Amino acid sequence: MKDAITASADLDKLNDIIVPPAISWWPLAEGWYILLGLAVSFFIPWLIQYYYHYRADAYRRSALLDLERISAINDITLKQSRLFQLLKRTALSVYPRQQVAALSGTKWWEFLAQHSRVRFTAVPLERYSQILYYPDSFDSSAAQQQFVTQFASEVKQWIRTHKRV
Repeated sequence: MKDAITASADLDKLNDIIVPPAISWWPLAEGWYILLGLAVSFFIPWLIQYYYHYRADAYRRSALLDLERISAINDITLKQSRLFQLLKRTALSVYPRQQVAALSGTKWWEFLAQHSRVRFTAVPLERYSQILYYPDSFDSSAAQQQFVTQFASEVKQWIRTHKRV
């Protein structure tokens, strides 16, 4: 019994375990500074490149907005004419004027095909110029509507995928 009382008294003399404070995250070890420096040195050039790429593609975003406005036009002939204009305007904004401005007919369509994977297939290539200058050359308005719808999607695809100079 005496041993139990002595043991109890000895236990009362014990203090709680003192836990050391948690190790802080700051200041970092030298290795973390090196790793952070490397990450920043790789991230900043990528960010600069992204910024220049974003600015260089401003004409694409503008052309796609114009395409949305054109899509809202109800007059098929006017819509068709505006699609041709948008295509030429977009090409002029990215390629040298001397190279693009004088192109017409089959050479124009070959130029477009050369700078993108898009193949304009709504009608045979020879008919595109005829459609541009003689929009009433369609057999029916349904055929014209189908052409304009497919041509608009091809124009959109060309704007998105053509190669810049």
